[in-house]
Amino acid sequence: MPVFTPVCQRWWQILETLQQRYPQQPVAVQLGLSVQAAHLGVLGYLVLACENQALSMLAVLPQQDDLIERLRKALLKALQSGQANSAFVARQLNVSERTLFRRLQQYGFSFKQILMQTRTELAKKHLQAGQLTLAEIALLLGYSEQSAFNRAFKRETGLTPRQFQRR
Repeated sequence: MPVFTPVCQRWWQILETLQQRYPQQPVAVQLGLSVQAAHLGVLGYLVLACENQALSMLAVLPQQDDLIERLRKALLKALQSGQANSAFVARQLNVSERTLFRRLQQYGFSFKQILMQTRTELAKKHLQAGQLTLAEIALLLGYSEQSAFNRAFKRETGLTPRQFQRR
């Protein structure tokens, strides 16, 4: 028997049992399936059903396990401590820097991308709150100066921080 999820495995067993008990009648007809399903044959129908089940199960699962979420949390701590670099964050995650890079690459990301996304999200929140100056936000996010923050924010959003604030 092929390897299936438990539900598909049960279906496979039911189909095998039906085929053994009623070898003269196609199983698809016994199950009351459409003409199209009967034409596919029982195995084709089962494969389609199991593929659909697998796709729906995959859609519910987190796509990058929890690595990205853990990385974002570690980046928040790193930004607070003024050490938003890959070596510090890798230590926070209890992995080597190389392992962190390799796992991110498996998901199609880089450390720099996630750092930039995290900084941009935080910047947007601070800008919308309107309680901090641009210089304070730049300092909180680990930029060397406000102009570096302005350039990075504009590169990511297409707007300067001031323009974003005014919208």
